[in-house]
Amino acid sequence: MADTSSQPAKPDGEDKSKMDAAMLLLSGKRDFIVQDYASAAASLEEACKLLANLYGETAKECGEAYLFYGRALLELARQESDVLGNALESEEEKDDDDDDEDDEDGEEEKSQEGDSAENEEDAEEDLEKPEPALKEDTEPPPSEPGTSTAGPSGSSSPPKEEDVPNLQLAWEVLEIAKNIYKRQAEEDTENQNEHRLKVAEVLLRLGEISLESDNCEQAVEDFSECLKIQMELLEADSRKMAETYYQRGLAYSFGGLYQEAVNDFRDAVRVLELRLDNCNRFVNENKDKERKGSLEDDPVWVAEREVEDLQLLLPEVRNRVEDTEDTIRQDCRALKDATIQKMRERLPATSPVKKSSDSGPESSRPVNVITHLIKRKRTSDDGSSAGSSTFVPKKVKSEVTETNGESSGKPLASETPTANDCEKPATSPLKTVAS
Repeated sequence: MADTSSQPAKPDGEDKSKMDAAMLLLSGKRDFIVQDYASAAASLEEACKLLANLYGETAKECGEAYLFYGRALLELARQESDVLGNALESEEEKDDDDDDEDDEDGEEEKSQEGDSAENEEDAEEDLEKPEPALKEDTEPPPSEPGTSTAGPSGSSSPPKEEDVPNLQLAWEVLEIAKNIYKRQAEEDTENQNEHRLKVAEVLLRLGEISLESDNCEQAVEDFSECLKIQMELLEADSRKMAETYYQRGLAYSFGGLYQEAVNDFRDAVRVLELRLDNCNRFVNENKDKERKGSLEDDPVWVAEREVEDLQLLLPEVRNRVEDTEDTIRQDCRALKDATIQKMRERLPATSPVKKSSDSGPESSRPVNVITHLIKRKRTSDDGSSAGSSTFVPKKVKSEVTETNGESSGKPLASETPTANDCEKPATSPLKTVAS
């Protein structure tokens, strides 16, 4: 009889489920790293089901699977959104091409109108000749009893329920993961910081989901809570913190709070610049040391690759700052123009000065003539009238006349007429002396 004690015992159903769940989780994480999000979501979904059946839906063993499953669903939703956007753009381009073709066809039809006009008379004569009418069966065939034409296959099966969108499902899964990690942070005090960082990561992904859903207010709330934990536990040059600053800046900008967005973008630049300086310093201090192991395990090589990434990333974030500042200036200019326009619209109703268009009714009112109040100069004896209605006094010089060789000078008139003189009829403005 053979000895069966040395044969390995077959795992029971529970152990097999645990092994399958672990393999599915590992496979899903690997697919996620290589950006095969569809395969990752499929593997992680099965892992979540197995773990939930083994430990319960809110067990701590399910936290990691929920986190990666939610991230895979988020990336799938983003891919679907990109595909839809590209399809819409291609459809618009196709419509533009069709419009151009229609214009060309219209020109060709116009050129053919002249040729077809000659055959119109012959065609009318042919139409006047009687022809036997053709019978056409235009009625649709009657449907058989018991069949339905609602669907393309004619089946009367009930409609299938719509699947939950990936974005909605990602939010639900990540909410469960957040509650699991929060409970672990309260219960496991030794690894509390580790669990809190997991909570921060989940909050970051929840904020991204809210951002994709155009819920900017909720996104800002999630990013702010995440950033609070990161500032407490992470280093000042952590790229995760820079990512959170950048994401919250996007949420602020989409919500119209451009100044807050500029501040967050600048903080992201500050953290990345600090990270770049630290990486350069580390490389310069350790580049001459002997390197051991593979390149992936060499910290100097890793730092050099990160320097290259940061040098490519920083200009993009700086451009985001400049673009947002330009938006602020444009909004200020638009607000100023709108304010001036409103002031101009309210000006005619409050200003005492009336428009020229309002002077039309005023011109129909009678005009008061006051010319009769002006004192006019009396006419001279010869019937001539004064050239001006205003009396201009003239300075009168004395004339000297010689009489018998003697000269006698008398003033001819006073320099300025008196009021009594103005009342008297004047024959001449000057008085002469007889020789």
